[in-house]
Amino acid sequence: MARTHDIVILDDAANQGAFANDPYIKKNNTKSVLCAPLLYQDRLRGIIYMENNLTIGAFTRDRVQILEILAAQAAISLENATFYETLNNLNLSLNKEIDVRKRAEEALRSLNETLEQRVLERTVQLEKANESLKQADRLKDEFLSIITHELRSPLNAILGFASVLDDEVLGPLNDQQHASLSKLIKGADRLLLLINDLLDFAKIRAGRFTISPEETSYDSLVAEAVESMAPLAKAKKLSIDTEVRVPQKVIIDPRYITQVLVNLLSNSIKFTPPEGKIHIRAFVRGEDLVTEVQDTGIGIKSEDLSRLFSPFQQLEAGLAYKVGGTGLGLSISKGIVEAHGGTITADSPGPGKGSTFWFRIPLTSGRLRNP
Repeated sequence: MARTHDIVILDDAANQGAFANDPYIKKNNTKSVLCAPLLYQDRLRGIIYMENNLTIGAFTRDRVQILEILAAQAAISLENATFYETLNNLNLSLNKEIDVRKRAEEALRSLNETLEQRVLERTVQLEKANESLKQADRLKDEFLSIITHELRSPLNAILGFASVLDDEVLGPLNDQQHASLSKLIKGADRLLLLINDLLDFAKIRAGRFTISPEETSYDSLVAEAVESMAPLAKAKKLSIDTEVRVPQKVIIDPRYITQVLVNLLSNSIKFTPPEGKIHIRAFVRGEDLVTEVQDTGIGIKSEDLSRLFSPFQQLEAGLAYKVGGTGLGLSISKGIVEAHGGTITADSPGPGKGSTFWFRIPLTSGRLRNP
């Protein structure tokens, strides 16, 4: 493999040619073996070795294709890591030279022209390195988009067949089987929501996120969002009050604005203690539609407010661990609101004093934009 750069696959290593007598194969009764090269610009950067002691022919074509994608990304990551180390060393070297120049400027005056040339060369190198890192970041976003697409198709198939079974289309089920299928469907639904969040996040990051604005009754949309979250609020004995004063229809993407409302409500429900209150207020101010979600939850430290809408942020780590979540909801909400030409922000008097999230969206379609 090191010479040919080809993937080596043994479907039944214990009974396959010269490998059958290999001491390691004999000892571990190895069945399926895969060895794949990590290549970057046709240079071997490492290998991926996998074995399966239970199944013959475990590495199917579909699995090999996925491993090839992972191997390519791993090779790029290794190359980027090496490149980053080189870049870091260059930075350290440059900083050291600049510091020496400041301390001994008179002594090195005669070498000033040479030093300036060296600084220029290093700057060019840094610009090239930064461009390479940006390209690597773009590749990462593309990879995330591809993976989420690939995961969603088989997951939809699982949900479809599970629903068919649960509806007893293929025959009757007992109570225990119905209960198991219900857990399977709920888990798959949660995974599908996570995949959709990752897909939206990847689109926003790549600048490919788009919306489809249409005339929408905002009071009905708020009511639907509240109704969808009512079971979670009821489980914690939380009350949700609404005050919607938007008489005319608004031009928005109803699916994505519903997602924003659900994200904000979910956030309030997670971080509000039992028997707390959540209040939703929507009104028109000038040419803008303003929506506020206020709760009596645990509140937010002032120094944490600026980090709220950054991706993968989980404030108050201990509590965040208990309630779960990816830390993408508020970041995705920010991208959706900005795609409508609006802004989103939050405020809190402090820990234990609740918080308020609000977003503003223009009422006229002419001010809508895509990021």
